[in-house]
Amino acid sequence: DPIAELGAQLAKYPDAQFIWVQDEPQNQGPWSHLALEVFPQLGITPKLVSRPRAAAPSTGIAAIHRAQSAEILQQAFAR
Repeated sequence: DPIAELGAQLAKYPDAQFIWVQDEPQNQGPWSHLALEVFPQLGITPKLVSRPRAAAPSTGIAAIHRAQSAEILQQAFAR
């Protein structure tokens, strides 16, 4: 069972803060499935770091895309 295997690995880090980082907007990519189906079974609630909800996977504007990418990285590695 993959969920049990993942749970066994995560149990090795009882004080860890779990963060899910994805480049896709919050309402796209794997986040929705994991948040509804996987994380509850593991008993964890990771912090989500992603682009804001959007109808398209890209803003279509390079400057905004770069700014969002920088913000994702800053949040992912913030202490």
